[in-house]
Amino acid sequence: MVELFSLATLALKKKDQKIENAINTHIYYQQIKNNSSITFLNTNVKRAKEYRNANVSALLFDLKTKQNNYRFEGSILRSEILENGAKDDGYKTSF
Repeated sequence: MVELFSLATLALKKKDQKIENAINTHIYYQQIKNNSSITFLNTNVKRAKEYRNANVSALLFDLKTKQNNYRFEGSILRSEILENGAKDDGYKTSF
């Protein structure tokens, strides 16, 4: 079973009840056999047009052999920033 943790969800509204700002953070975590795990994280910020918006995602994994003699861990990260009509993407991996 996949565990879902919603750390924060925040929506700020103006008087006319339109959403002005929204912030979300989600974590999906799965423990698998041999004490290994896989995790997906996502957080994003959505604001009014004239402000900076961002979306960041990460895939993390930690895989072990049955006897715990060997371990393979790594991460894949991606970010996207939208500001003044320009989009800036970033990537990072580690193994």
